[in-house]
Amino acid sequence: MATFNYTVDTQPMADEMRSVSHHVNATTGAVVAMQAAVISAVNSV
Repeated sequence: MATFNYTVDTQPMADEMRSVSHHVNATTGAVVAMQAAVISAVNSV
């Protein structure tokens, strides 16, 4: 019976996921800030 051993480097994928995560967090922060600004503007009318 044949035996196969493979080594897969997942570090590039992990690095990309970390980058995506940072971008999602930044977008979330922007949305929260915009929401606060809209609420503030509505309340000041």
